[in-house]
Amino acid sequence: MDTTPVTVIARARARSGAETELRDLLLTLVEPTRLEPGCLQYEFYQSTDDPSAFAFIETWRSSADLERHLASPHLQGVLLQAMGLISGAPEITQWNAVR
Repeated sequence: MDTTPVTVIARARARSGAETELRDLLLTLVEPTRLEPGCLQYEFYQSTDDPSAFAFIETWRSSADLERHLASPHLQGVLLQAMGLISGAPEITQWNAVR
């Protein structure tokens, strides 16, 4: 099994007027995700320059752990609800630490 940690930066922008609703919805992901096997870091941010911009910075023990997270019912449910609150497609990128 590949045990190279994977960091994900996921960004989304709320549509105008939906900033608070999207923030509150995305915030519900934090606690259950931190309890998932393989979750090493899961932080949620709102931009200080643009209150409609949100980001998650997350680190997973392995790609397999990340894949389980992406398929988790709590994430899938929030993603469905968020579709009506975001402006454009979310940007999700994966990163490996350079050592």
